[in-house]
Amino acid sequence: MRHLSKYALGLSLLLLFGWLFWSANGDQVPVWGSKAKPTATPEPVQHGNFGRYLYGITNIGMDKKMAQFDPTVPADDAVVLDVLRQVGKDGYGIVISPDLQPEVETVNENNYVTFTVGKEKIYFELFRNSAGMVGTVRFWRKELP
Repeated sequence: MRHLSKYALGLSLLLLFGWLFWSANGDQVPVWGSKAKPTATPEPVQHGNFGRYLYGITNIGMDKKMAQFDPTVPADDAVVLDVLRQVGKDGYGIVISPDLQPEVETVNENNYVTFTVGKEKIYFELFRNSAGMVGTVRFWRKELP
């Protein structure tokens, strides 16, 4: 009987030290049951191109969209504006005339390139790399009164 209690005490101590070692490494005790599913990266719902600049347009919620370019669009303003016109047409069906000049607006300390077409304004937020090339554009439209 005395032998049995020594083994039980030894096993208890072994389990306790094992748990302490596991906890000290920052690992969490495994949770049994269903695991949380990782959030998926949104897939492009539409693909397009402007010349050699391919892009995928993704819905990012609340009527906002995002276009990602491959290769990145050069820092040439004329090319960037033409690409924005094409993305606006593909994303929302809004035809932005080549004669229509954009405005730059600042909202909450962020700069946006905007075009007003009829009773709608379309906003483009450009994300540039260190060389000024555009890799991503977030855009949305707003009805005007």
